[in-house]
Amino acid sequence: MKAFESRDFADLYDHPSIPAHARCSVPESLYKLISASHSEEEAFKICRISLEPPRLTIRANTLKTTRQDLVSVLINEYKLDVENCKFAPNAIRFK
Repeated sequence: MKAFESRDFADLYDHPSIPAHARCSVPESLYKLISASHSEEEAFKICRISLEPPRLTIRANTLKTTRQDLVSVLINEYKLDVENCKFAPNAIRFK
């Protein structure tokens, strides 16, 4: 009832009366599989992180430009906050 009256969903995500799998929006069977291979705390973190929206990542077309030139254009001309992706040589990640 509290959810319908207050809509304080942040508080409900951590409410101890709600099962962990439900607070993570993960099916109970999947949550059990994850917690079988990780600690309960780690399983909860993994499932909660999956709820966060991903950061936008693009790839520079190296047939037309270099990644660094594209980063410069995005920063200087479009005033966007971007950085080189650590693991992909042509990727650019928006902050």
